Amino acid sequence: MTSHTGRWVTSDCTTRTVAGVAYTMQKWDAFDHAGALELAKAQGDSGDDCAKLGGILRARIVLDHADGPKPPKATGIELIEDLLANAVRCSDRGRFDDAVGRLYRATELLAQMRLRTKVDVDSSDVKAEAFAEEIGTWLRGYRGYGDKIKLGLMAAYDLLARLGDPLGSWQAEAPRMKALKEFIKARNESLFAHGVTPITVETWRRIGGPWIEWIREGIAVCKKNP
Repeated sequence: MTSHTGRWVTSDCTTRTVAGVAYTMQKWDAFDHAGALELAKAQGDSGDDCAKLGGILRARIVLDHADGPKPPKATGIELIEDLLANAVRCSDRGRFDDAVGRLYRATELLAQMRLRTKVDVDSSDVKAEAFAEEIGTWLRGYRGYGDKIKLGLMAAYDLLARLGDPLGSWQAEAPRMKALKEFIKARNESLFAHGVTPITVETWRRIGGPWIEWIREGIAVCKKNP
């Protein structure tokens, strides 16, 4: 068997037993990253798995404590890449609705983390007064219950583009915008979103690979422009 980092686990393991690794991966697959890290350390792992889990937890702190200081070296990329890997595992098991849900969240998270780490903006509570008048006026159009400004997936990318951020500018290019709208349309029509039709293997084959590649390209833009 292999871990999430692809390393082989064999029957002659000493500190890391097959059962222990399997339990660690089970927690990891259920997004219990803290629990997975604790188990990995207890089994003597101080390598790739622990490093990756540590990066994921730093990314989660950025989102969970939006008003607090950002952990050093936190970009959020690790969490997005973890969602991508989880989506692929879901598709391998035939759970295509789950896979698409994870891709949607990874796409949304890419914009949210970029806003948080680059301009210190929480997309669930945006302060319009912090921006220039033109952008502030546009943002006020998103005021909702309790007078809060909350930005959904497309609006978050739109804000990045208006701010001249490379990720926003990349997403705003016509071919990528068109592709993203097609991905989201398929997701919205699915049973787990707003429709009644489950994602079929044919739909997954049509959108799964291109959507994963779209996200990976977005990640590359962020890494190129830290």
